[in-house]
Amino acid sequence: MEDNQKVARLQSPELYREWNFEQIHLIAHPDMGLVSIQPHDLEIKFTEISYSNPIEQVKIFHAPVMGDWIMKKKIIIKKKSVKLFDFYQFGDLLIISGKAKDEFDKFDDMTHQYELLEIVNKNGLPISETPYYLMSVRRFIKFTDEFNAAPIDKMIPQMTKIERAVRSALYNDARIRAVVADIPIWKLPIERGTAFMSLAMLQALRDSGCTGLNDYKVDNRHKGAPVSYV
Repeated sequence: MEDNQKVARLQSPELYREWNFEQIHLIAHPDMGLVSIQPHDLEIKFTEISYSNPIEQVKIFHAPVMGDWIMKKKIIIKKKSVKLFDFYQFGDLLIISGKAKDEFDKFDDMTHQYELLEIVNKNGLPISETPYYLMSVRRFIKFTDEFNAAPIDKMIPQMTKIERAVRSALYNDARIRAVVADIPIWKLPIERGTAFMSLAMLQALRDSGCTGLNDYKVDNRHKGAPVSYV
């Protein structure tokens, strides 16, 4: 496999420990008072989209716009002296800076969903003058075949069963990797807690000065969304 065919994998597993935060939902769910998206609630509204040179093992979907009850939030960070990075994986969503948003707007031809996010300290004061957004990635990819397990590496313990299956698909079938390697950003159905990104998109973010996107090491696992590769 060529290095330029790798796919970046981004998580923020230490975010709560780093921030010690509380999230405030500014708008209640209209029916049931839910505070998170339930399994399959988003996926049943997917629209399959076409792509060049399609193969039956890869299906790409366009997700609907999220409701305000998901997207309109305030984050209260209780920990002192927190440094904000430009990119975080945040449950089903991402938290990104205005700088990162500009790069997605320039680089990705799919329109994702953004909502301005207020991030304050425990006294209610803004932590940064930089605008931050909640981002809902609207591109999802489903892999339909099963493959032999890929060789074990240090990131395996952090991967879910579905992520491991994706890693195996990318490792075993060059056609699948060719389809997804250049897609700027995407997520998996149901398990939305990991973002996947093309190396070109990752490099564009890094070149723009976005922080929190260093390659994963044990000592930086809490800094933004450390990057591993599949």
